[in-house]
Amino acid sequence: MQNRIVSFKDINDIEKMAIDLGGKLLLNNNDGPVVGKAILVGGTVTVNTTAVNRDSYIILTRMSKRGILGELSVGAVADNSSFVIESESNAETSTVVWLILGPVI
Repeated sequence: MQNRIVSFKDINDIEKMAIDLGGKLLLNNNDGPVVGKAILVGGTVTVNTTAVNRDSYIILTRMSKRGILGELSVGAVADNSSFVIESESNAETSTVVWLILGPVI
């Protein structure tokens, strides 16, 4: 089986996303967004989405670098509600792109 990634033109237009990796389908069928961008304020931001849970894989990357950069990580996760993006630097104000993948079953 060939690996395929669903492509998209604009990160703001995505509502749901599926990725087929070697026969494993990672699909988030909750109603909330699974991809977006958020701006860190004082090195942290809370992202509200019903698509997240403690078993989710959350991928983070910077879209723009601002302030003093620190290592990015996912902090607290509230099932079907929100998750926190944190930087090691409380002076970071970067824009971060996030992507939620469902757990591998």
